[in-house]
Amino acid sequence: MATYVSLKEWAQSKFGYVPTPATLSLYARNGQIYPKPVKFGGRWRVDPEAQFLELQPANHDTSNPLLGRILNGG
Repeated sequence: MATYVSLKEWAQSKFGYVPTPATLSLYARNGQIYPKPVKFGGRWRVDPEAQFLELQPANHDTSNPLLGRILNGG
C-alpha cells in the first residue's frame, strides 16, 4: 500500500512553499496533481512523488466569427 502525505507536506517539498489550502484543494479537484490525490476522512492525501501539472491554455478555433467575437470580448 502506498504511503500518502498531506497536500501541505507535498507542496512544501515540491514548491518550497505552501500555497493556501484553497489553492491546494483546487489543484487536487482540477486534476493538476498526478497521480490524483485521494480524500481520507475529508482531507486530501497525495503520493509524495506526485507531480504538479500546469493547465494548458485552450486552443480555440477562431475561424467561427461568432466564437471569435465572444473570445475577444465583443
